[in-house]
Amino acid sequence: MSPILYCSICLGFILCYSIATKIDVEGQSSLINRYDERSITSDKRNNIFNSPFHGLLKKTKNENNIRRRRDETHNVDMKAVVAKLEDHRTMINDHRTMIDDHRTMINNFNNNSIHVDTIQQAISKHHSSAPPFEAASSTRSSNSGKDRRWYLTDGIVGDERAERAFGDDVIAVNGLCMKGQMRFNITSRLTSDRTTQLANSLKSKLEDIIRDRFSAKPPIEIDYSNDFEQPFVLLNADSDNILFILPPGDGGAESYFNNIVPHLSSYKLVIFNNYYYNLKEKNMKKGASFEALARLYIKYIKLIQLNGPYNFLGWSFGGVLSFEIARQLNNAGDPVANILMIDSYFNMSKAYLEIGKMNSVDEVNQISYSYLPQIDNEAFGLNIANMNIKIVLFKANLVKEGYLLNDQLEFFKYYINTTFNCLDTLVNHKYIQLFQMYDDSHFSWVSNKEQIVKICNYVASILK
Repeated sequence: MSPILYCSICLGFILCYSIATKIDVEGQSSLINRYDERSITSDKRNNIFNSPFHGLLKKTKNENNIRRRRDETHNVDMKAVVAKLEDHRTMINDHRTMIDDHRTMINNFNNNSIHVDTIQQAISKHHSSAPPFEAASSTRSSNSGKDRRWYLTDGIVGDERAERAFGDDVIAVNGLCMKGQMRFNITSRLTSDRTTQLANSLKSKLEDIIRDRFSAKPPIEIDYSNDFEQPFVLLNADSDNILFILPPGDGGAESYFNNIVPHLSSYKLVIFNNYYYNLKEKNMKKGASFEALARLYIKYIKLIQLNGPYNFLGWSFGGVLSFEIARQLNNAGDPVANILMIDSYFNMSKAYLEIGKMNSVDEVNQISYSYLPQIDNEAFGLNIANMNIKIVLFKANLVKEGYLLNDQLEFFKYYINTTFNCLDTLVNHKYIQLFQMYDDSHFSWVSNKEQIVKICNYVASILK
């Protein structure tokens, strides 16, 4: 049958079928538009769906869906390919980094006297393994109780894991800690002799670390006392009753010559100069603390008075220093009788935090800022609680605003508004005797003769 005849028969069949189903095409532009009209009745809609022409439309739609899915699949496949290429690129970069690390490692070996003739020789096919470390008898100790310590030991350890983990690395170090023992296995692509040399070097360094960590060594401390030509001034040397006087932050022994000294002539006065001020002038104050300064002053105190009880007086910075000196002496077993402080400020970190001036700490206050001892469980704290040590605070109640900067003004006002200058954050307020310096500031009392007499009379009554 010819194609022309076949097409003619099909068109005739479609025409006859459309007439037989009595499709009303009057006033409609096409069968498709009639299909889209929402007013089509259910019966006519079914007729359209069952028509051969609808079958042609459905076939075309299916072909479009297949084409669209094929295009989407192609896009997904391309994304997967791009992702794999990125992974391979990352892997190549990782390998390059690893190669660079290996080269750096070999160069470091050369610089540390582990000589390697060439890089090719270092990463040759020769695969050598150093024997596990032998026991280090010099560092061996008991493994029981709190005396247990780390040390290097002999024995085979980690060989299988080292073999599995070695891969392409130039050196693999496998360590194991078990029951207080530290064990290592070193596998490398260096020659056997050089691998053993590396193992011995590592072992030696580890032993040095072990010995350092478990050896009892005194704290490292620089003795600055040799820098001072005159650490203290001694007055009334024939008197038996000794009073140690510590300097304010910006002064030395001279700070007391025209106020306290003339009124305490019946006492042996040991008036110290300011170590910390000297350190500031030499730009050596970094790392200084009240604890370190107290240890230096105690050397001279012991030369003058070997045994207690001790009496201390200090203004401002000197009062805090007196407190720390008394603390160290008392914790060491030396009795302390009196700590007399003239408007000394404690817990400065709390003060600066509450006034919001954390960045305004000056050089003198920097050392005070970090001073916050915990004395509750110390012998010093217990002796204060048992009233064996008398603590007296002479407190200013006025701020002179004329010569203070704004930040300084806020700082002094903060302490004026406290009851005990924050000393009660260290010591229970019940054990602090408070002497109010009415109408005087932190600085003005030194020129107020009446106030000076009151202070010295009170000090004399305590020292009797």
